[in-house]
Amino acid sequence: MNPPLAKLLRLRRFVYAFPLPRGEKFLPHPAPQNPKSNTKPFTKFPLSARREGDSPVGIPNGGVSPKMINSIIKFFLENKLIAVLLFLALAGWGIATAPFDWDIDFLPRDPVPVDAIPDIGDNQQIVFTEWRGRSPQDIEDQITYPLTTQLLGLPGVRTVRSNSMFGFSTINIIFEDDVEFYWSRSRILEKLNALPAGTLPEDVQPALGPDATALGQIFWYTLEGYDSDGNPTGGWDPQELRSIQDFQVRLALSGVSGV
Repeated sequence: MNPPLAKLLRLRRFVYAFPLPRGEKFLPHPAPQNPKSNTKPFTKFPLSARREGDSPVGIPNGGVSPKMINSIIKFFLENKLIAVLLFLALAGWGIATAPFDWDIDFLPRDPVPVDAIPDIGDNQQIVFTEWRGRSPQDIEDQITYPLTTQLLGLPGVRTVRSNSMFGFSTINIIFEDDVEFYWSRSRILEKLNALPAGTLPEDVQPALGPDATALGQIFWYTLEGYDSDGNPTGGWDPQELRSIQDFQVRLALSGVSGV
């Protein structure tokens, strides 16, 4: 054999460690070498990095070793009935909670609710108060601050955030996540109706915001005129479009379930 080729083959020899029975140590097996050569055997893993109890791929004792995986596989191979029962239980649980409209009479259904756009916002309610012609400082002193101090005492409130603008005030009451949405609205309405006399200026009435977040707006539309060929045409009077919106479109949408 060519001497350089034989030297290359000796350098490409590796030392592997395989899992041994319980109680025995992992000991590297030295690679055979030519007694006439001074070349040291090459090892794939440094011997100093190996510890007693480590797996062949360097997984510490806290990880999942191949021995544990082999034990699990062996258990299910030897106990086929348990494996089949576990499979049927998982399959039945998956069918019962699947978010599909399946007509299954023999199995109680509890579908997982799925939202196309999940609402990741806080559990909050918004109180609007309008006082026209007043500066933000007047709004803060006479509306925002008195209302904030009154709403802080509601049960389940996590924090209250307010914003005073020119002519109006907005107060965000953020509740804990486990507080029911409409229960929190009823508590706010009770507090607003029971405000002591003189808390707010005369002719100022706070109002609770709508029971929907920005993520609940899933359908926007416009009113446009079309000719007989289906092409958009102008010339519609704004007052006529407003009348169609208020007395036809709005009433039709209000009758839809869930709106």
